Amino acid sequence: QHLYHNILEAQQTLRYDFCIRELECAAANNEPGSTGAVRCLEGIKMVLNC
Repeated sequence: QHLYHNILEAQQTLRYDFCIRELECAAANNEPGSTGAVRCLEGIKMVLNC
């Protein structure tokens, strides 16, 4: 149970990091509406459950 929880936590952290990179990339390319950024925000919402 505990190990499984740690794996889930690691996956969420990785997903969050990926989302942040996607956002930074979109911002750097001045593409706030790019699919990468949108996917990114959706991913963050999913991870943070908001």
